[in-house]
Amino acid sequence: MWLASFAIHALGLEAWLAKQQTHVHRLDASQLSQWFTPRRPTSHKGDHGRLVLIGGDRGTAGAIRMAGEAALRAGAGLVKVLTRVENIAPIITARPELMVDELTPQSLDESLEWADVVVIGPGLGQAPWGDAGAAQNR
Repeated sequence: MWLASFAIHALGLEAWLAKQQTHVHRLDASQLSQWFTPRRPTSHKGDHGRLVLIGGDRGTAGAIRMAGEAALRAGAGLVKVLTRVENIAPIITARPELMVDELTPQSLDESLEWADVVVIGPGLGQAPWGDAGAAQNR
């Protein structure tokens, strides 16, 4: 790729940014270890919470899959994804450790009874399908 010219233009926000108060702090592993206790060697994934993720409308299966991956990496024991039927095979193929089901009134009711935590929204969009799924949860 050839680039004829390249320029960086300041937005004039440097002075304003320098005056802003932030409440952001950098944490290191020693500080985080206070929040996360080590898992027992005999623990089972069922001991570490059950999470349901609802989302993944047409064209956004990646969002719900990535949210499921993040939940697993963050330490959730069991993660179930409720999504469109056409998203099930690609998500399971990429992440077989995720439990994936079609979002239906029955699967939603069963999952809400099962779950400790519910996340609604990754890849849900603003289409009627997402509104219907969210309305079932009210």
